[in-house]
Amino acid sequence: MEQSVKKPILSVLVAAYNVERYLEDCLDSLKSQTLKDAEFLILDDASSDRTSEIIHSYLNDSRFKLIEHRENLGILLSRKHAVAEAEGEFCIFVDGDDFIGYPEALSDLVDLSISENVDILRFGVDVINPDGTQNQQKAKRFNRVGKPQHNSWDIANQCFYHRACPWNIWVSCYKTSVLKKAYSSIPEIKGIKTLEDAVASFLIAIFANSYKPVQTKPIYIYRYGIGHTSTDGSL
Repeated sequence: MEQSVKKPILSVLVAAYNVERYLEDCLDSLKSQTLKDAEFLILDDASSDRTSEIIHSYLNDSRFKLIEHRENLGILLSRKHAVAEAEGEFCIFVDGDDFIGYPEALSDLVDLSISENVDILRFGVDVINPDGTQNQQKAKRFNRVGKPQHNSWDIANQCFYHRACPWNIWVSCYKTSVLKKAYSSIPEIKGIKTLEDAVASFLIAIFANSYKPVQTKPIYIYRYGIGHTSTDGSL
């Protein structure tokens, strides 16, 4: 009789494309996490720099897993393919040029996700400029959280009509089952380079039935002004 393999409680999905300058900060922040019951899926979207080499140097930690694209497909499809591979009960997104705030962050996040039991759990973030200084103005905007919601229409309406909270997908923890439904509805069309988070966030809202913001220490640290997501999630 084959023994079943225990699945991780949390999947962390990292999209990486030509981020050699910042990637070690990102992966070091994951490696330092006290949460052992996790998987870190790192998707290299056909980088032409040292991104792949850097990722390989972390694979001796069993939590790290590499997914490689043969051609550059863009952030939306990268996340779609990573979601398809995710095995955790909960899931978060991390961009390869950002990082997790402190070593107990993911453990704290899992405890909150289990206790709150919602499809979308909104947590605290911080924002830094390219030079490492804090961007308090942007941090305030990214930490607009809205109110708890209990159906898909109200979740989408709060974000996209009332603009009570930004639509960036890295500001929340999700039930993986909801993400799989949302991302499986995205067609395999490469080259989408604008408003990727808005597309994904709207679809996630459609398939979600509950949203709740919680006050936390900054779990996610966003580098503003670099990479592919240099927007504040406002339409």
